[in-house]
Amino acid sequence: MPQNISFPFSRRLAVPLAIGIICLTVFLTFLPSLGNSFTNWDDPGYITECGSVKTLSPDTLSAIWSSFHKNLYKPLVMASFALEYHFFDLDPFYYHLDNLILHIINCVLVFWLISLLSGSIICAGLTALLFGVHPMHVESVAWITERKDVLYTLFFLGSIISYMYYLKARRKTFFYLMLVSFALSLSAKPMGVTLPLVLIAVDFLVKRKIDHVSLLEKAPVFLLSAVYAGVNLSGQTGLTGGSRLSGILPFPENIFTACYAVLFYLKKLFVPVDLSALYPPPESTVNILYPAAVIFLAALILYSVRLTRKIMFGSIFFIMTLLPVIQFVRTGPALVCDRYTYVPYIGLFFIIASIAIWLYDHYLKNKLLRVSSIVLGISVITTLSILSAGRTEAWRNGITLWESALTVYPSSSLLHLYRAMAYYEAFDFKNAFKDLDRAIALDPRAENAYVRRAYLFFERNNLKASLADCQKILSLDPRFTDALFTIGMISGKQGEHLQAVGSYTKVLNIDPSYTKAYVQRAVEYMALGDNKKAAEDLVKALELDPSSVKAHYNLGFIFSAGGLWEKAIYEYTRAINSDPTYTGAYLNRAIAYLNTGSLKEAMADLEVVMENKPNARAYLSRGVALAMQGNLEGSIKDFSKALEMDPRYVQALYNRGKAYNKMKKYDLAAEDLTKAVRLDPGYKDAYSELEKTKKLTPSDGYNP
Repeated sequence: MPQNISFPFSRRLAVPLAIGIICLTVFLTFLPSLGNSFTNWDDPGYITECGSVKTLSPDTLSAIWSSFHKNLYKPLVMASFALEYHFFDLDPFYYHLDNLILHIINCVLVFWLISLLSGSIICAGLTALLFGVHPMHVESVAWITERKDVLYTLFFLGSIISYMYYLKARRKTFFYLMLVSFALSLSAKPMGVTLPLVLIAVDFLVKRKIDHVSLLEKAPVFLLSAVYAGVNLSGQTGLTGGSRLSGILPFPENIFTACYAVLFYLKKLFVPVDLSALYPPPESTVNILYPAAVIFLAALILYSVRLTRKIMFGSIFFIMTLLPVIQFVRTGPALVCDRYTYVPYIGLFFIIASIAIWLYDHYLKNKLLRVSSIVLGISVITTLSILSAGRTEAWRNGITLWESALTVYPSSSLLHLYRAMAYYEAFDFKNAFKDLDRAIALDPRAENAYVRRAYLFFERNNLKASLADCQKILSLDPRFTDALFTIGMISGKQGEHLQAVGSYTKVLNIDPSYTKAYVQRAVEYMALGDNKKAAEDLVKALELDPSSVKAHYNLGFIFSAGGLWEKAIYEYTRAINSDPTYTGAYLNRAIAYLNTGSLKEAMADLEVVMENKPNARAYLSRGVALAMQGNLEGSIKDFSKALEMDPRYVQALYNRGKAYNKMKKYDLAAEDLTKAVRLDPGYKDAYSELEKTKKLTPSDGYNP
């Protein structure tokens, strides 16, 4: 172990000053992001529409830590969102603030780590500043969903720092601390699996002998890495439902693609302009110049070992931490992403800082040159900071995000599709249709654009146009499940329930993990009166997605229909836990509570409904509850309010008639009950109550 590696906090003044400058610079750079909102890119699936984060309870936390989310195991991230939702609901300020705080902490950790590796506060400060303000890192900080990056990095860097102290002090406490920190890093994002390789690179830098002893020592780290890699691979390949893997690229295309990605990131390191949330892939990455350039750079790096190990270490750090996303295996539409550089660039920033200090020490002997170099360095940091601050504006909302991307790639069908989805969520249907039309014009085989337009047509009740788009998709791909699903919705809306069941069955034959198809087929079975099959589908849906709001809600509805009120209450409660804003579940649970005599609980649920979306059924239910409490005047007011909303609401007429009977207003009672039986001649309870009206005495009770 070389003697030049020391604890970083020995210089009492320089270190706090450096950390203060770093933190202030980074905070000011990303300050504009605190005014940003959520975007339509993954934020709904992770936060705004994610039921699993909307209740902070032992059950939901247990579910978060024992299940995948979007095919990956990242419970620490989802738990952090659940905590934020519990305290701040959906106020984006606090989510952005937490991302920024984590990023600033990571900058301090980078400073700490590089201090340990280099023994230089200047090198550590430069590396941390570059890490903190580089525009390629804006995506990881300004995009709330990328909590994954800032959170996994915190513990990833903590693991390396713990390892450094383990090497220095040889105390097992630091080794165990490293393992705990590593496990937490992996629980935030699987990119942390490369830590064992990074630790070997650290051994190389500090000139520790790399042999079977040092490798065997890292066996627990390799084991943790392998376990988490296997767990996430099982999620990606569909063992738990769904698949995001597009397949391993064939040789030599995978080599060309990897080289293209490396060169892309090197270019953006030095020229961080024309950034985009999504980079449309090139038509082909097969270009002999890509591997040739990488081989040339590799040769220079190997040669540099004669002079210093720092360039080799920084390069290994860059490549190793980039390895999981270098696209040997396709995991999405993009070959490269800004966020993939969040940790890997630390290695390159370390190289840049080391070279800058070496040049300053060995070639800039003149005072004027030294001052000029310092001014140049400050100018570079300032320029990067300004670029990053401007880049945060692109992440203000979904529309600005994709508008920014389209300024760089105006002919991208995919980007027009994403902006259309942002317009849709902003209820700007006119511009949504324009972008979808443009996406299809740019790529006549854009199946996702067709299906989005088909759904938009469906929502606008243009079923003919919706069906035409679905049929166009199926002519391109007969197994396109979203198109078959939409056709099922069209059939259901037209009252063709058997045809809808058939469409959803086709979807499930192709993709048995399509949760929404089970739910919608259950709805159609319920319309056909087959609650048994409906319940089976809903149970299957909940096996795939335990937080499915609609599955819990409809299962509660089936239990209510069967008079199984306690089970109904349980399912409605699960629906509410997944989505506390779902007023329909509150209303149905209130009705179930009324049928079990739980008036206090029923009234609490009804108050929630009244504060959000009061309707005739809600007023009827509260009227019944008030009548059961003996508040007949209050109940009549609610029944009357229900009838204002729906003058043909026979249940409201019947219950108001009963209340009038109790209040000895027999003429009014007879009038309501007569209307009820005229509107619904089969309403036996109304007939019976009408017959009793003439015989009622003041001592008769009220029996809702």
